[in-house]
Amino acid sequence: MKVNVAICDDNEIFCNQIKEFIERFNKENNTNCEVSTFNSGFDLLGQYTAEYKIIILDIEMKGMNGIETALEIRKKNQKVIIWFLTVSKDYMLEGYKAEAFRYLIKPLSYDDFAKEFDESIRWVDEKYVRPIIVEYKNETYHLETNDILFIEVFGHKLIYHLLNEKITTIDTLKNIEIELCKLNFVRIHRSYLINLKKVKTFNRNEVVMKNNERIPISKYKEKDFKEAYTHLWGKILG
Repeated sequence: MKVNVAICDDNEIFCNQIKEFIERFNKENNTNCEVSTFNSGFDLLGQYTAEYKIIILDIEMKGMNGIETALEIRKKNQKVIIWFLTVSKDYMLEGYKAEAFRYLIKPLSYDDFAKEFDESIRWVDEKYVRPIIVEYKNETYHLETNDILFIEVFGHKLIYHLLNEKITTIDTLKNIEIELCKLNFVRIHRSYLINLKKVKTFNRNEVVMKNNERIPISKYKEKDFKEAYTHLWGKILG
């Protein structure tokens, strides 16, 4: 699969270095990554296309910084993998808002870069999986897994909770749980399967999703949830 990568940094030397790293990675791993470089957040947004699957952003750019650029991109695309590269950890918490995949400190060696980039390529494969096909009352829906906040069991039905709508179907959670748990979903209650990347906050009793819906955590699932959540964000922060 061809993977389009955008690199955005106001330091042209650094842009070219990362581009050379990716070209070397292509040769060593037989991947097909095509690179575009941009010198400002404004340039990237002006030429942005959903074909970019990985975006590597310097945070401390003049004009529009990397965080601001990433938040604008997130309004257009929830699936794209975003890296933040910087000389400081000062912006790490802000990086959460843009659902950063990696937050890495400059300068990078090729070996460090290749390790993280290989992980990104695998995540591209996961994020761009085939959509879930849901049928109900003669209607067919194609749901992207990244658009699903959580799935609720209600009687013999499943309710897919998206950001602005709910889709109902006749099915069991068991039928979809194994596959979705490979994609950052976890069961936190016998009636709820949640997307870990859509968690806004939580305590020991409940999870608050990004649409502000509150979901109870079963005491039997609390450990599984915390381990899965820590594992996910541990990978993202590196």
